[in-house]
Amino acid sequence: MEPISLILGGILLLIFVIGWIKLYLFPFGIAAKRGHPQLRVLFYVNLFLGWTVFGWLVVLVCALSYEAQEYTPRRKPQIFRKSVPVQPIEVTNDKYDSI
Repeated sequence: MEPISLILGGILLLIFVIGWIKLYLFPFGIAAKRGHPQLRVLFYVNLFLGWTVFGWLVVLVCALSYEAQEYTPRRKPQIFRKSVPVQPIEVTNDKYDSI
C-alpha cells in the first residue's frame, strides 16, 4: 500500500469514529442543551446502555420529553442596580485653621 492511501484511510477512519461517537451521544446532547435535571443519569444510561437500541431510545425520549422552565429572577442582581449619587464630603480641619 502506498503511504498516501494509508493517510487517507486513517483520516476516513477518524471521521467515521467521531461521527459514530456524536450519533451515540446525540440523546445526551439534547438533554444537556435543554438543561435536563437528571443529566448525569441520562449520561450514564446513554454510555452503558446506549449500544442497545432500547437504551438509546429511552434516553432520547427522556431528553425530548423535558421542557426547560424559563428562569425569571425575583430582583436584579446587585451589579445591575442603579447607583445612588453620593454627595462629596467637605473635609475641614478646624485644629489647623487657627494657626
